[in-house]
Amino acid sequence: MPSHPHIATSEWTLDYPPFFAWFEYILSHVAKYFDQEMLNVHNLNYSSSRTLLFQRFSVIFMDVLFVYAVRECCKCIDGKKVGKELTEKPKFILSVLLLWNFGLLIVDHIHFQYNGFLFGLMLLSIARLFQKRHMEGAFLFAVLLHFKHIYLYVAPAYGVYLLRSYCFTANKPDGSIRWKSFSFVRLISLGLVVFLVSALSLGPFLALNQLPQVFSRLFPFKRGLCHAYWAPNFWALYNALD
Repeated sequence: MPSHPHIATSEWTLDYPPFFAWFEYILSHVAKYFDQEMLNVHNLNYSSSRTLLFQRFSVIFMDVLFVYAVRECCKCIDGKKVGKELTEKPKFILSVLLLWNFGLLIVDHIHFQYNGFLFGLMLLSIARLFQKRHMEGAFLFAVLLHFKHIYLYVAPAYGVYLLRSYCFTANKPDGSIRWKSFSFVRLISLGLVVFLVSALSLGPFLALNQLPQVFSRLFPFKRGLCHAYWAPNFWALYNALD
């Protein structure tokens, strides 16, 4: 805010979009009943058993959305031509592969980044696209982007899919696109959904002339791309070139 200095008590600033900041703000109102000290921004490297309990409990609780999204994805699978055994059913196989993902069960429940919740948003968005509920799917994905911007790399695929399956309303007999069937109304409606979600997320910061501060947090190049040795295979090449 213009009347307050930017908080920079740690190099580990909140480098997530505004929706995730609001999500953390809501969690803080519950966290204070577990351990008030964890909310002190100057209390760096603080740890307590109650803090760990809250963080793990909150991650597991938010995975309810992930479980629901997996259920919705399983509904989209045609399981007519399968074996009689449960283990041969595609719905069962998909649910096991997703729900028993060790990257989420082991890493996420320790690292507290709520990736199960965010992954659930993406899966629910995909399920809505398969269910021909394109506007709802686009809305959920736009919301997801303002929770975690790393999903931007999926955006081109979403854009192509929505153009093909929603904006073009008819196909030729051979399955190819009927170009004259393109609907500008549908394209505008998709753009409006994305715009409204983005306006809700970034609008307050734009009004306060604070967008540069937001983007500096989302893309913290000043602190170095290799400050925490992420993605070592790629960054090893980057370091060599540097």
